[in-house]
Amino acid sequence: MRCVDYQKVLNVVRRYARNHYGRRIPQRKQSGTHGYRHVRTVENISVYIAGNILSERELTLLRIASLLHDCIRMPGDFDQRDHAAESAEYAGTLLRKMGLDKDDVEAVKTAIAEHSGRKWSSRISEMLWIADKAEQISPFAPFRRAMFVGEHIRSSSKPLEEEQAFDILLGLYEKRMRKLENFPERIREILGNIPDMNRYFYGEIVDNGQESWVWEMSWFAINQGYKNIEDILAFREYVRSINKMKENKRHEKYASLVRAYLLRWADAEPDIL
Repeated sequence: MRCVDYQKVLNVVRRYARNHYGRRIPQRKQSGTHGYRHVRTVENISVYIAGNILSERELTLLRIASLLHDCIRMPGDFDQRDHAAESAEYAGTLLRKMGLDKDDVEAVKTAIAEHSGRKWSSRISEMLWIADKAEQISPFAPFRRAMFVGEHIRSSSKPLEEEQAFDILLGLYEKRMRKLENFPERIREILGNIPDMNRYFYGEIVDNGQESWVWEMSWFAINQGYKNIEDILAFREYVRSINKMKENKRHEKYASLVRAYLLRWADAEPDIL
């Protein structure tokens, strides 16, 4: 195997990813909930959990896979297409053009192809899966989940109706809640007792709870998803709107947790939130 400057390749991939996701979002071809903010967060979390497990070479390949794992992801795609397989092929073509060795290209492709399943053929694949799924139980998950519903309705060329949207959102919560207990302990260690927050949102929606802000926030996020706004920008608008209102402590705590999460894992600039 010839000598490869992995850091140089990683820098090129990161620049490419930033331009790729950012360029496609305004054209409504790239999911606003699976854009550069998401892949950058996955990269940061993957490095955190794999830093003492993988070799330097493997860690760099994991970073590359993290940045490219959703490069082919349509808005509101409820598994109608195998975005993992398509992203893997796209990434493989890209990395070969960048001069990455065949074995390294295959390692990245395999990790991306396996990031939607539960069968991993390498440590890189497992670390990517864990980091990607961390977003599903993060403080940001309830907001992103509602946005994803809006994306899905838009992609289905249907009008945005509140009752239909919340029916879909409830189905998503039920699907995720069934899987929540099976998430690796490592994710819980990283994000703390966040699953309780997801249970709280699920309970409020399924039981028509008393916390009206849960419904209002979810509807706001659904509308932002319908417009296919990038999720971090949508949350910024939400924060600006609630800052003008007097809300309860739980509402304020939620916004604070999401803000801290985005600053820590998404490298968000403080002034964007």
